Amino acid sequence: MSSTAVSEPNDELNLRLQLLRDQVSRVRSEGGDGALADTLVQLGNLLVESGQTAWQSGDFRAALASFEEVLLITRELKDRRGEVTILSNIGGVHDDLGVPAKALEFYGKALRAYQETDDRRGEARALSNMGKVHYGLGSLAKALELFGEALPIYRETGDRRGEATTLNNIGGVHDDLGDPKRALELYGQALLIRREAEDRRGEATTLHNMGLAQHGLGVPAKALEFYGQALRISRETGDRRGEGTTLNNIGIVHKGLGDPQKALELFGQALLIRREVEDRRGEATTLNNIGGVHDDLGDPQKALELFGEALPIYRETGDRRGEATTLGNIGSVHDALGDPEGALELYEGSLPILQETGDRRGEAMALNNIGIVHKGLGDTEIASEFYAQALYICRETGIRGGAATALSNLAFVHWSYGDTKEALNCFRESIRVREAMRADVKDED
Repeated sequence: MSSTAVSEPNDELNLRLQLLRDQVSRVRSEGGDGALADTLVQLGNLLVESGQTAWQSGDFRAALASFEEVLLITRELKDRRGEVTILSNIGGVHDDLGVPAKALEFYGKALRAYQETDDRRGEARALSNMGKVHYGLGSLAKALELFGEALPIYRETGDRRGEATTLNNIGGVHDDLGDPKRALELYGQALLIRREAEDRRGEATTLHNMGLAQHGLGVPAKALEFYGQALRISRETGDRRGEGTTLNNIGIVHKGLGDPQKALELFGQALLIRREVEDRRGEATTLNNIGGVHDDLGDPQKALELFGEALPIYRETGDRRGEATTLGNIGSVHDALGDPEGALELYEGSLPILQETGDRRGEAMALNNIGIVHKGLGDTEIASEFYAQALYICRETGIRGGAATALSNLAFVHWSYGDTKEALNCFRESIRVREAMRADVKDED
């Protein structure tokens, strides 16, 4: 069954679909098997075209309806190749709708079918797609495993676009694991391939990710440079989802530079686009970011209102990592408002979610925050235990900024005990880690 989409006015397309559906009903009643098969093929091809057109325009629910109808047709025709392509498409639409459990279900069905038919390229695509879903959920170890399985298959089959996408995705995992330099190496490899293949949308994605890594390295000027390149390409290619993501992240840079009004302006633009394209997880992320700005501006109630809007969206879409982040944000506001017990309850609520999803960076941050609350309550011994757990994770995963923070916090605990020697050791190590990070930033310059 064809997978090529040719756009035409919706009214005409819908009329043709209805005529073919009527024809299928008529042929069924007349009992002509050959004619029925031919008509079903025509209807299936037109539904694929309709679904792809809707998907590309951001009308995900219409796309899903078309693909689900095609799936029934492929099964009736016993068209195994057509069926597996549609299973993959349905997984992709569920992913775009922010329903990761459904996305994994359909990608998993596609993977098994690709393996049964020895379709190596399809197998690599399914593995990569499943990796992306796990990455979005914060299951970083599982994502790395799946991307690692996909990469050699792409290389074996000569699929350069797939190779670039997977290099880009592996880079994203390393960035989240606190290794932006390794991420930039992988992004650089991906960028060369994407430019060679004239993959403009892919190029924008990789440039955007390079901006993320530069921001993580503490080089906002370079981050804005890469984001600016990505934004121009997204607008040229009509990639509204990519445009919304990049505007959101440019807003994050301006927030960090101490320009909250510019940040709010950019977040506002991103929010409108993300709602327009039904990017539910993206919408929740931007609501979280707007809440963070209001918190910085001294309006904690407005911040709580926005975090409260984000939280049910994350739960609705099954984004456990986003849910945990938002619980942490709400906890931070409660702590600042003088409600340490409420903050502790929220931080402790986020911790098992972060552990479940394998988000080691988030887990370390939550442990550190729990330690801070306990220290504020005078429970320095308990605080020390949580700081030590955070430090262990940061060292194990190479998250140097988190390690430096945990060491500083431990230093203050030792100082409060009167253990000056151990306090100075922790302070010195914290300084050494931060100086090493600054040296890496200079190397990037």
